[in-house]
Amino acid sequence: MYNYKEEDESDYSYYSGERPVLLTIISILTFLGGLVMIVIGAVLLVGGTMLIQSILDAMSSEAPGAVQPVVGMVLPALSALMFVFAGINIILAVGMWKGWRPVRYVMLFLYAIDMVISVVLLVFSGFNLAFLVGLAVNALFAWYFCTTDVREFFGC
Repeated sequence: MYNYKEEDESDYSYYSGERPVLLTIISILTFLGGLVMIVIGAVLLVGGTMLIQSILDAMSSEAPGAVQPVVGMVLPALSALMFVFAGINIILAVGMWKGWRPVRYVMLFLYAIDMVISVVLLVFSGFNLAFLVGLAVNALFAWYFCTTDVREFFGC
């Protein structure tokens, strides 16, 4: 039924036929999101430090002396976090593109976590429409990853 790759190839691809169109779009957008995170991480690392330093210099009479070391530690940490998330996004995008079975499970897990967070935020925000839309979008993506075409593409 499936066109399994040769046993010696270890890229976990199990697809038969062509990749579903929406999965291709999701994969490309996830990859582009990873690239954007790399740019944001670089801007935080280089430009963010210079921007914060100029702001602190402008308000030097009002800013306490302890603020500068904290800012100096927070921005590189945020930058590193952006690089880590960028790497995860790029790995997930490549996995969706190639049909790696574990990536489907990770995506379903991430959608489930996001749906739980959306429900909690929806309840505590007084039923804000934005959280309801986020919940609906995540539910649709989770449903899509459970459709027959996508499951067959990932070999499930």
